[in-house]
Amino acid sequence: GDGGVGLPEALPWGLLLGLGAVGVYSGYFGAAQGVMYMAVLGLGTAATVQQQNALKNLLALVSNGMSALVFVVVAWSAVDWLVVALLAAGSAVGGMVGARVGQRLSPWAIRGCVAVICVLAVIDLLR
Repeated sequence: GDGGVGLPEALPWGLLLGLGAVGVYSGYFGAAQGVMYMAVLGLGTAATVQQQNALKNLLALVSNGMSALVFVVVAWSAVDWLVVALLAAGSAVGGMVGARVGQRLSPWAIRGCVAVICVLAVIDLLR
């Protein structure tokens, strides 16, 4: 089974490659990783938008966690642990609040939010 999240029994190579590419990109840059994960999950799974959003959050956690681990190992002395603690606390609270909000929003509202974020990101990049 797929645990009820619309994933196929055997993950297609295109989905795996897409998720891997976004993971590498987001580990290096991070900008718009959520939008890219949503796009890949939307194209590569039969999951609902709410399920895609949950999967996106899990994938971002793994990607960002791996990036943080590599940074800590490579540059231990450059880590400002107060900033790390503040970011971790803010991310945890934001993740919990975002998950609750995401469960309650309609698929159209989630798609609208993703679209607005995309447009704002493009505007910011073109400034």
